[in-house]
Amino acid sequence: SEYLPMSAEAYVCMDCWYTNSDRSVRCERCTEQRIINFVLDKDSRFQLVSGDAATIVWTGPHTPECSFKLCGTFDLLIRLDLRGFMYPLGARLRVLDEAGTAREATVSELLSIGKYEARLDGSDEVIIVDPALGNHIPCGIWRYAAAQKLSVCCGKQGWLDVRVCEIKDFGSQHLVVRSNAKGEAPFWVDLNTWNHSPLWLPSELWLLEQRIWDTRVLVSSQCTDAITGERTDVMQHMWNVLDVNSTSSGYAGGGLAGNEMSWLLDFTLRSSQRDRGQHVAYGAWIFGEPASGKTLLLKRLAIECTKAQGGELVPLLVEAKKLVAAHKDAKRATELLHSGDVLETYLRHEYGEKSRRYLFLRQALHARRMLVLVDGFDVIPENARETYLVGLARVVALGHRTIVAS
Repeated sequence: SEYLPMSAEAYVCMDCWYTNSDRSVRCERCTEQRIINFVLDKDSRFQLVSGDAATIVWTGPHTPECSFKLCGTFDLLIRLDLRGFMYPLGARLRVLDEAGTAREATVSELLSIGKYEARLDGSDEVIIVDPALGNHIPCGIWRYAAAQKLSVCCGKQGWLDVRVCEIKDFGSQHLVVRSNAKGEAPFWVDLNTWNHSPLWLPSELWLLEQRIWDTRVLVSSQCTDAITGERTDVMQHMWNVLDVNSTSSGYAGGGLAGNEMSWLLDFTLRSSQRDRGQHVAYGAWIFGEPASGKTLLLKRLAIECTKAQGGELVPLLVEAKKLVAAHKDAKRATELLHSGDVLETYLRHEYGEKSRRYLFLRQALHARRMLVLVDGFDVIPENARETYLVGLARVVALGHRTIVAS
């Protein structure tokens, strides 16, 4: 017996990988099952080659060590260093397509060269993925039962109310039909992080709530200047926006935008490729002296979002002190903040979970159709700031565009 080096070949049981969704977990029932042959490359990733039949005896059901006999000639003891990225059929990944754009996709086949075929959302296009650090991340699998009602972004058709008819055996592809349509044929849709939400409000009520919300946001364009005490129009206000990580600065006022202001305005732009698994979500932190115009800038961004999107994004201006008030239980607050439920808890506290306003905002939140604007972060007690900082960072990681002013 001997240990095989990293560059040698090793025989492992393929059937267990698919049933357990994990190649490092061995099935206790495996006896003389189909054998395939892997070569471990310098990055400890598997390269697949065809293999011959062999008898394998695993040391334990959850350990990557086994002995086997090949063609009845000799025995070897194999220990595999199981590092790298391994995914079962139906796994969901966010990958880079040929244009270098991040898109969501479904693993459709494990190739004989150790790489994966993945079908991109919203199309029949298949790409070859060799998972490595920097070129992909796992993403959510969305699966709903038949008859579930959803709000789904369907490309140029916009957001539609649909009902689930059927779901495929793996992945996130659903056969749906429009809820209020008669005689229309059902169609397949890939559900991803950015393009759907459970239907808590039908589209006619959602749009009605949105018009009320937009009116409320637009009224806030007239406010009091913190220095002069006079009424001012935030759309005519001017800011000197400086990127603290560079020496460049942007100057914006009267509807004109400089470099950094233009970047902030990008937060308000619609995502036109949601149905294809594409959406840009990022976060920003705005620092400034007292009365420097941070609150006015957030209001300006909320108005820009309302005027430009035609129903795509919903601006939510949150006062940090109210965010803290919604999480009075310190222990529970830490759990919610780290799980990313900080906004869900805030909405329930602020509007009541049975109100139509709450359902409207909850649906926008789930579909990543919300621009989150948090004002006055510096009023949070110092001993709690790190917890809320982690919570808001988690909000950004979950795909919500977020700007925090302090």
